[in-house]
Amino acid sequence: MSLTGKELAAERFCGEVAVGCAPVTAPGGPPAAAGGRELAAREIAAFLGDRQPELVFFFGYGDGAYAEALRARTAATIIIFEPRPLPGAPSPPPGVQVLDSLAALMAAAAAMNDLPARQVLAGAIPALRAAEPESFARFTAAVRQALADARIRSATLTRSAGIWLRNLAVNLPQVSAMPPVDLLAGRFAGRPGIVVGAGPSLDRNLEVLRGLQGHVLLCAASTALPALARYGIVPELVVVIEANDVSGHFAGVPHLDRMTLLPGPLGHPAHFAVPVGARLAAALCGSVPGDWLQRALGCRQLESGGSVACVAFSALHLLGCDPLVLVGMDLALTDGRTHAGGTEQATRRVRYEPGAGRVYHWFEDKPNAGHWSAVTTPAWGGGEVLTRPIFNSYRFWFEGAAETWARDRNLVNATEGGARIHGFTESSLADWSTAAAPPPLAARELIAQVLASAPATDPQPLWREVAAELSVVAQAGEAAAQAGRLAARLEGPGGGSVRRPGRAAGSPGRGRVAAGCADAFDAAAQCPGRRAFAGRLPRRGDAAGGGQGGSDSLVPAAERTHQRDRCRGRARAGGSLRAAGRSLPEIESAGAGTGALPRSWLGGIASRQPFFCASAASNFASCSLK
Repeated sequence: MSLTGKELAAERFCGEVAVGCAPVTAPGGPPAAAGGRELAAREIAAFLGDRQPELVFFFGYGDGAYAEALRARTAATIIIFEPRPLPGAPSPPPGVQVLDSLAALMAAAAAMNDLPARQVLAGAIPALRAAEPESFARFTAAVRQALADARIRSATLTRSAGIWLRNLAVNLPQVSAMPPVDLLAGRFAGRPGIVVGAGPSLDRNLEVLRGLQGHVLLCAASTALPALARYGIVPELVVVIEANDVSGHFAGVPHLDRMTLLPGPLGHPAHFAVPVGARLAAALCGSVPGDWLQRALGCRQLESGGSVACVAFSALHLLGCDPLVLVGMDLALTDGRTHAGGTEQATRRVRYEPGAGRVYHWFEDKPNAGHWSAVTTPAWGGGEVLTRPIFNSYRFWFEGAAETWARDRNLVNATEGGARIHGFTESSLADWSTAAAPPPLAARELIAQVLASAPATDPQPLWREVAAELSVVAQAGEAAAQAGRLAARLEGPGGGSVRRPGRAAGSPGRGRVAAGCADAFDAAAQCPGRRAFAGRLPRRGDAAGGGQGGSDSLVPAAERTHQRDRCRGRARAGGSLRAAGRSLPEIESAGAGTGALPRSWLGGIASRQPFFCASAASNFASCSLK
């Protein structure tokens, strides 16, 4: 039975994601015989039916027979997860990726900007599925989560892009003058670091955490601060990256002057006003300011995963901590709760309705807060536990880190509740503390010493990065304005189409408009500063673009279609972008580190988001650009 992307998106995986086929070739065995290839071809034909997928996830490569059959019958992008690669297996056909980790599978899916719009099928080799049931279960969960993540990313970008731009415009002068967190890189090599989340299970470990102060490096999500404060726990590091104002997390918390804050550059400006002892600039991977900080100051980018807990984990890894211990990282709905006692959301309660597949949640003073979709996941210590798709996304992120860049550390999940995180050893915090017996660690003093001896940060390299990018944005704006003028001319007065000479009278005008606009959009990518776009938009024909080759366009096919459908009204947005380009003197004068950036500069930031590049969508004009 196959499964469509729509069904996956609805989270009805049904268990049966397979095609019948011959057993997988034994390790070291010969390539597929002719009979095996014929059987594979028949079964793949039944698997595909009359469907025309744009993306196929498949469990098992084996001797390559089924990959060959898939390639022969579909032009779709094919991603195969093979948990036990065969020695001597043939190379995959063109356009087929064979991956040996789910982290790589999810990374490949995340690189597809148009994934939510694709037609998706999933399948498996039955013999391998039977032999590797746990791997198959994790594969199906990963595929489901990859599609959920794509929807979450798209919705988040639509909802938050304007907020991020406004925040960054206000925050960047401060960020440019802050010392980078890289100053502490490797300073805590071999010393234990604990990431403190705000999950419900934190309640049972607060007493043990209090006893570990002065022996480990504590890095907490700001959400957890009120709970920690009740037990007199003062973390050395605190992370806050939310775009909305969560400065209330710090209200009434004592000893803020003893904490060092890592505020996200796209976070709310109020976070930069919290009276902490010090602030460090962090280059978050996948973000515009992260790229700028890397190029301007040589900062190493921190994997972020979209969560404060993920950033905290990445920061402790950068600092050299080993082992890395998770506490309060439930990532699930433990005992009908979402957060620890004393936190902002401690009074939230949930109720699961199996028939609807939803979790309804409410507060004492807000009885009808809303609902979430719900899924089950393996639980810490065994069994299963309910979770939300967004929590599950963070769980997969931690599992991916354990498989890849964090595999060089000892990883411990001492949450004592919530979801199981594969790749992390499960232990109670008390048992880990007793076994590890960490010696005294003057972490706060070491941080203060390093920051006191560091030279002042020169903001000019960062401002030069901003100015260079604005130059590219100005050229993109000219192309966008050209597209708007072309759309207006081809559609004619009142929105009617204008027939070009040589065209049949019945030809649809919108097709000509779309083609003309697409040419103008591609012109943006051909401007002298095109390299700035190359790092953000995939070429049509590469894996991220979803095609099979050909065009040198930097705008993926699905994005071009989106642009064509919304090609009218671009002139105003293009004008805003041109204004951004003319703001270079203003940017240079702001580079001294004081004052707010000009509003027209916001369009320049927007151009770096995958769905906001050369199209110069009308969102630009709505982001305080008036």
